Amino acid sequence: MTAPALALVLRADASHRLGAGHVMRLAALSDAARRSGGRTRMLIGGEPGGLIETLIAAGHDVAWRDPREDDRAEIARHAAAIHARTVVLDGPDLDAAMIEPLTAAGLNVAALDDGTARLRAPVIINPGFGAEERRDLYPFARLALLGRDYALLREVVLRWPRGGLVTRAPGALRVLITFGGSDPQGATPRAVRALIGAAPADVVVVWGGSARHGDALIAAAAAARDAGHLVECSGPVDDLPALMACCDLAICGAGGTLAELAYLGRAAAAYAVAPDQVALAAAQAAAGLAHGGLDLAVTDDDALRASVHAFLADSAARAAMAARATATCDGRGAMRVLAALT
Repeated sequence: MTAPALALVLRADASHRLGAGHVMRLAALSDAARRSGGRTRMLIGGEPGGLIETLIAAGHDVAWRDPREDDRAEIARHAAAIHARTVVLDGPDLDAAMIEPLTAAGLNVAALDDGTARLRAPVIINPGFGAEERRDLYPFARLALLGRDYALLREVVLRWPRGGLVTRAPGALRVLITFGGSDPQGATPRAVRALIGAAPADVVVVWGGSARHGDALIAAAAAARDAGHLVECSGPVDDLPALMACCDLAICGAGGTLAELAYLGRAAAAYAVAPDQVALAAAQAAAGLAHGGLDLAVTDDDALRASVHAFLADSAARAAMAARATATCDGRGAMRVLAALT
């Protein structure tokens, strides 16, 4: 599927509280637009740390959002600079107070939503699993792009075969643990500790650039090693999808990482670590697309450990789960969004 070229301004924030997921979704849309001959400019605010440099290194046109400037005026200025008529907003703080003035200024406005903000944008994109059944959330949208058909996957994910063809020699399970760029709840050390008592595994832990709780992770990794696991902890990585493609299973949050794992054919135990993930985690667990589905804000360590151990112990269930998840994610979501915006 191809779409006519167009120019887009893509606006999102990143921070310890928000993580980097909103920015990464827009990076996927930028990848697709550039691949089809279009142009994008990403306008990133908040506290992005080294994220802007990473995006620039990947070839994106990126500008830092100057907090001293009016947000709406800055978006309009960047739109004029690249001759863009369309703006895509992604983030719970980018609400109707911005949507209506931008529309009045003659810009086409689309907003990404996870089913919690109930935005009033003319175009809504909600790529969450099951979102197509919640059209009633968006009574003001003239166009609603809902469900996993619109999952936004980055180029670094799509370069791998759908369903995954990477196989490993028999041996200990290779487990990937990642809870995004910031992990505000400290889910990563809790997940590492939850492995204690399970059969020894090779564990790769990816620690986000804005994450805290480092001392807790060091202690959890040491305890897991004492229990017989091989544990490798890494800071931010340039190619997380490569680690996903080479793992047997993942333990992660219930955000965009789940769609990436589904495309790659990797079973995931998913746990909500933000309010907008609670319903998504539960829905995917209920549909058999992911294990777990628990809200870590109200789940104690014993319940988390029991959930993780059950996931690691049942290889047949994991294989069936991965196949079901892959069937929901064909990797063409970003191109569908571009075609609709055009």
